[in-house]
Amino acid sequence: MICDEAFLPLVPNGEEQSLIDLVSLHSNLVVIRSLTKLYGIAGLRLGYAVAQPERLQRWARWRDPWPVNAVASAVGQALLRRPKRYQAWLQRVQRWTAREGSWLHQQLAALPGITPMPSAANYLLIRGERNGEPYSLQPLREALETRHRILLRDCRSFEGLDETWLRIGYQSRRGNRRIIRAMRQELSSISNPASN
Repeated sequence: MICDEAFLPLVPNGEEQSLIDLVSLHSNLVVIRSLTKLYGIAGLRLGYAVAQPERLQRWARWRDPWPVNAVASAVGQALLRRPKRYQAWLQRVQRWTAREGSWLHQQLAALPGITPMPSAANYLLIRGERNGEPYSLQPLREALETRHRILLRDCRSFEGLDETWLRIGYQSRRGNRRIIRAMRQELSSISNPASN
């Protein structure tokens, strides 16, 4: 059983929901974490696994000989070397996530045809919905990419989701305003094609 807790540190009181404490009781449990989400260093692909020692030793025999490149390793060591700085950063990110998430959710809910889902992480799932009926958000995603250079995550590869869903990662307030303005403009064009 693998539990992906990559986004859990971004959630206020998220550690209370972690399964790490259960690892000692269950030999088949592996909890994976990511530093890339918390520190915004996605290009480094840096994370870790928590499991019973025997399972980790087995993984060490199966994995690539160089699972982490030298740059990612150095950055990871530097980030984790100071636990007090880590805790301060964690609290800062959690406050930012709560503030931006609330603001972005409110702005998205005011857009026609968009239903944002509740979120405690640093992204929101939105669904295309008009008059209670789902509709594809792919034209919106494509227009945002081509006309505004804004990339929203296509959710069709997520099990249970389809073309009616998109994921929006939080940006700075300025970036989030830019996303909202572009979405408002494109949603207006989509619902009123004669205005183009």
